[in-house]
Amino acid sequence: MVVDQGLSSVSNFMVTAAVASAATVEEFGSVSLALLVYAVVLGLSRSFLGETLIAARSFDDSAGGYSKGQSARDAVACCLLGAVGVSVSLAVIAVVLDLVFLTILACALPLLLLQDVSRYLGFSLDKVWVAVSADLGWVALYLAYVVASVLGIVPGDATLRFAMWCVSGGAAGVLGIILAFVTLPAARGRVSPLRYIRKFGRLGAFYCGEYGLGSGAGQAVVAVAAVVASTEVLGAVRGAQLLLGPVAVLFTGLQVVLTVRGQDLLRRGGDISLLLVTQAKVGAGLGVFVAVLVGALWLLPDQVGELVLGETWHDARVVMLWLGLGAIATALGVAASSGLRATRSGSSAGLARLVSAPFVIAAGLAGAFFGSLHSLGVGIMLGNVCTALGYWFFFVRSSASGGGVSLSRTV
Repeated sequence: MVVDQGLSSVSNFMVTAAVASAATVEEFGSVSLALLVYAVVLGLSRSFLGETLIAARSFDDSAGGYSKGQSARDAVACCLLGAVGVSVSLAVIAVVLDLVFLTILACALPLLLLQDVSRYLGFSLDKVWVAVSADLGWVALYLAYVVASVLGIVPGDATLRFAMWCVSGGAAGVLGIILAFVTLPAARGRVSPLRYIRKFGRLGAFYCGEYGLGSGAGQAVVAVAAVVASTEVLGAVRGAQLLLGPVAVLFTGLQVVLTVRGQDLLRRGGDISLLLVTQAKVGAGLGVFVAVLVGALWLLPDQVGELVLGETWHDARVVMLWLGLGAIATALGVAASSGLRATRSGSSAGLARLVSAPFVIAAGLAGAFFGSLHSLGVGIMLGNVCTALGYWFFFVRSSASGGGVSLSRTV
């Protein structure tokens, strides 16, 4: 799963680096705004559909008339309906505001979201090769275009490079859904998105709320910074996040792996105190890895940084140290968050986000309104620290009380 998350992140790294090397600072800021919107929409979709598929992977109510095959098909239908509505809304906004990159994203959004759902279908069915195939297809298609553009065989301006990323992702989405449906268990009856919402809507709402109060709030803070300051500030933050991409890959992959392994440990009768100790060790190990990576990136020569980010490198380096310190805190938070998910403490995870969200927003906005890259970086870092503290507080409390609610109660 971690390897697949790495492949998934490679496509994001490629488009950011490819566009940055061909764009001005202002253009890169505009692309970053489109990618920020994509990240928020993807996060909500993944929370409501992907996370519920993972959490309910052992759930099979075929005797009661709802099998895994039916739930998977219903999840895809939910994705399509929601994606089309969001896509149309974004297209209208983008056209009115004359945002070219956001218009391109809006056109490709349904297929891009399907690509992500196909990955989580593979995870939920213990067929990781489905997810790997979808991600590998995206990377291969876009890499072929980037190489051709660098060699001068095809045009390679910033707009076209972003558009081809969307096109290759859409093609990978079609491939992923086909592979997922080929491997799905047999299912009878009509597809019903409402049936999926009735069955897993409460659990999905927990995860969406957790995302909105956590990562979503953080993304919103960065977006506000772009409005208060400029799109160049947003570009600098996105550039630093690009260089810290391996961290995000590791976090996302381990979130899934640790949740599944924690569920298996508790299902075998393992003591919840053992899970707490294990998560603490994982968090400490992640923190050390992030610290080493940030130090290495900080020492990159300017020539290397400019090769990857172009003109954006110098501003990105200013904010990267603060984002790296925040990533160390996030590493600790991921360990506690996956522990809460393993115990199915949906309410505790939601409370952790609810308690920390005001601090995340306040710290980020304060940094944005001071107007400098340093202040914004410090604000984002403090927000990450507050989130990690919230997760650990509720994880320790949940462990002391014997764990969280069962899946049947959550859904």
